[in-house]
Amino acid sequence: MKNKLIIISILLMSILIIGWNVIKFNQKGNSNKLVLVEVISSPHRSKLLRQQLNEFERKHDGVQVEVISLPWGQAYEKLSMMVR
Repeated sequence: MKNKLIIISILLMSILIIGWNVIKFNQKGNSNKLVLVEVISSPHRSKLLRQQLNEFERKHDGVQVEVISLPWGQAYEKLSMMVR
C-alpha cells in the first residue's frame, strides 16, 4: 500500500509539473491556476488526491489546483468535450 501511495504521488506530481509548464508557456499572462481532471473518482481516491494537492499548493505559493471529478460513465464524453 505504501509503495502504491508513493507511485501515485510521483505520477500526480509529474502530471502537475507538466500541466504547470503547459499553462505557463501556452497562455498569455501569468496563470497560477491548474485544472486537474480526475477520471474514475471515488471518495477515498478524491480525499487522497486533495491531500496531495494541498501539499503541492503549500510548497508552491500562489498556485491553486482545481479538481474536476468525472464519474466513470460520463468520463469519455466530458473529456472529449473539454479537449475541443
